[in-house]
Amino acid sequence: MVLAVSVSILVVFFSLMTSRVVVRTRVRLRKTMDVIAMLPHAIPGLAFAFALFLVGILAGKWFPWLPVSGAVGIIVVANVINRLSYDTRVTNSALLQVQSDLEAYAQTCRATNLPIIRRIVAPLIKPSLVFAGLCTALLRLQEVTMALLLSEG
Repeated sequence: MVLAVSVSILVVFFSLMTSRVVVRTRVRLRKTMDVIAMLPHAIPGLAFAFALFLVGILAGKWFPWLPVSGAVGIIVVANVINRLSYDTRVTNSALLQVQSDLEAYAQTCRATNLPIIRRIVAPLIKPSLVFAGLCTALLRLQEVTMALLLSEG
């Protein structure tokens, strides 16, 4: 349960931040960032877990002081990266439905980015964020192969 809750909270946070950059800014690499967020969708979870397992073995050999083999942290990182592509689609569509004028008005009143996200954007897209978090948590509870492979290292 701890793994499902922590993964879903982290995935929703990172997908909201990624979607905010992709949808609301004019950063030059925003399309590249969106493509990178979608890459884990093309890789099956077991193959991704195997690749992270090999990275964990190599990191354990090169950095023996780093506890990566069988740690909960590596399982959380693997699941966050694996589920990020699904939640970015949800948050991208939710942010596209909210007018950017609301954020511009808040910036005119000297609000910074964190209060804008916390007080304006997040309450408006709250149903989408809740759906993304619940969907991620339920899929995380269903997926055991990635956790089993990474915990055996």
